[in-house]
Amino acid sequence: MSPLASGANAASAREALILGLFGLGAAIPLVAAAYASRAGFGRVRQWVLRHGEQSKKVFGALLLLVGVVIWSGRTNGWKPRSTSACPTPGCC
Repeated sequence: MSPLASGANAASAREALILGLFGLGAAIPLVAAAYASRAGFGRVRQWVLRHGEQSKKVFGALLLLVGVVIWSGRTNGWKPRSTSACPTPGCC
């Protein structure tokens, strides 16, 4: 085996290690958030069950209102005041 090939294998192993650590770093907070949300939902479950139908109606009306506003074309005020945050000129 040539020295160049062994260097490529070492680089591949290092890249795999970095990718694996990145995956763990991304997964750990997501798993923690999932467990926290499950515990939190357990505490508010009765409230959600009592107000579920009313909440569906309110959010349905809100969704309908947003749809009508978008359909009417009155969304110009929703654009950012400064276009310096836009990645390309003319996108905002």
